[in-house]
This record gives sequence, C-alpha cells and structure tokens, in this order.
Amino acid sequence: MAPRWRFVSKEILPKPRVLALVGVALGLTLVGLVCSIAFALTADTSGDPPEMAASMFGCFLLPVVLVVLLVGTLLDKRPLPRALIWALMALLTALAAIILALAMSTEPELGFSGSLMIFFVFGAPVVLLLFAPAIYYVAKGWRGLQTTVQRERIALCQRRIDVAGRLALSDLAEELGVDDQAAARILAEGIAQDKIQGHLDVQSGQIYSQQTLSDRRLELLGVLKAHGQIALDSLARTLDAPQALITEWIYDLVQHGRFSGYINWERGMLYSAERAKLGQSQRCPSCGGRLELAGKGIVSCTHCGAEILL
Repeated sequence: MAPRWRFVSKEILPKPRVLALVGVALGLTLVGLVCSIAFALTADTSGDPPEMAASMFGCFLLPVVLVVLLVGTLLDKRPLPRALIWALMALLTALAAIILALAMSTEPELGFSGSLMIFFVFGAPVVLLLFAPAIYYVAKGWRGLQTTVQRERIALCQRRIDVAGRLALSDLAEELGVDDQAAARILAEGIAQDKIQGHLDVQSGQIYSQQTLSDRRLELLGVLKAHGQIALDSLARTLDAPQALITEWIYDLVQHGRFSGYINWERGMLYSAERAKLGQSQRCPSCGGRLELAGKGIVSCTHCGAEILL
C-alpha cells in the first residue's frame, strides 16, 4: 500500500460493517440490473423492453439501494466516510437516470435530444442534490484528514528512528511518500512538539535517535580520554557522525566539565590537555598567540584561530 494512502485510509474508509452495507448495495445494483433486463426481455408485454428495464431499476430497485446506503451514513458519523457514501448515492442515481434517458431515446417522438433534455431537467438536479452532502462532509473532514496524516507520519518517523538508530533523510522521505524538504519539515514539527525524540543533521541528511546520540557521546568521551590528540575527520569516521555534530558534542562536554583541551582548526586537530595548565597559560598552546574570551568555557586565539576549551 502506498504510504500516502496508508495514512488516509483510516480516515476515509467506512467502518467494516458500513463497508459491508456498501457491498450489499453494490451487489443489489448489479443483480437488479441483470434481473430487470432479463425480465423486460422475457416478459409477455407490448411495452418497450429497454424502457421497462430502466423503469424497474430506477423506480423499484434504486430506492432500496439508497435506503441501504443511507443507513450506512447513520452508522458511521465521521465526515469523510459519510462523504464517500453520499457520493456513491449520487453516482448510482446518475447511473439510473442515464439508463432511463437512453431507454427513452428509442421512442421516435423523443429521440436522443428529447431524452437528454429530460435527464438534465429531472435527473441532474436530483444527482446534484445528493452530491451536496458529499461536498459538505468533505469540507468538514478535510482538516481532520490533514491532522491525521501528519500525526501518522510523525508516529512513523519515531518508529523508524527508534528501530534504525541512524537513518538517512532520503530513505525516510521515500517511506513517507514525500520529498526530502517535506520530510525535514515533518521531523522539525515532531521534534518541536516533543513527539519525535531525535536529532536531524541537515548538513549530512542524517537522523539520529536519542539513544544513538547518547551512545555516540559516551564513545566520544572514551576516544578523547584515550588519545592525547586526534584529527577531527578521523574522529568523525570513528564515531560515524558529522564533524559539525561532533564539535557540538565536544562543546557540550566542555560546558559540563568533562573535557578540556584545544582545537587547531587550521590543522583540523583536537588536543586534550589539563584544565589547570590551560587556565594558567596566557598564550595559545598551539602558536603562542594572544587569547581572548570567545564564549562560556571557550577561549580563542587571535592569531591562529585555535579554540582553547576550558
């Protein structure tokens, strides 16, 4: 089932017992048409068989079918299923009117133009009258449908993120049946509403679950403690995460007092060092340049641009 249809089917399709009534109505329509034609062709009368068959279908069978469908609208009070049933009622009425008009066109005094006029004067208004409730219920249920689709998409995002741990935005977009930008908007909305526990890295197009992020942070801390220095790109490969995201994690560890050192951006290297030694020095440990405060727990070198993380 296509992703989009999977989301909307719950909101549009009638309940099972109402669907059963719809099936009964369609079955009566088919059987009634066959029986009407068979009776008209075999009856020992002087009437016109096509007109007799059309009259039997329109005057006797159609009201029964419409009553069955009307019961369905009473059993399922949701707007969109009601709209679907009213539209079906209108279409069956239009079918009966067309059959009757075609049957009447065989009469010489009417012809095709005369029967067509009868259809538009008598049949079309009834069909439009039945379509009116369908239009009303579509308008009433449209916003609810959009809300349901968005809710189901957000729930699917959370399930896929939890299962995969790390997921490409393009893969999630394909499963949702939307493009990458729309998938990103759905994720942003879910995260803002606290219905999606995860992180979207726009630059790499990757989505991470909270558990994966937590595991990566712990792994990062272990790598930093094990190495006195490490290249940022090597760190990104080791943790299988974007360098920008790793930098955020490093800043977070610094702010929580769990790491100290400095980053040489020109070389793309991260160095660990004792906080006490870094705090006592007034010069950049990388080039000896002058230092200035750049943020909470971060001092920047005015010469080489290195960041000292205290």
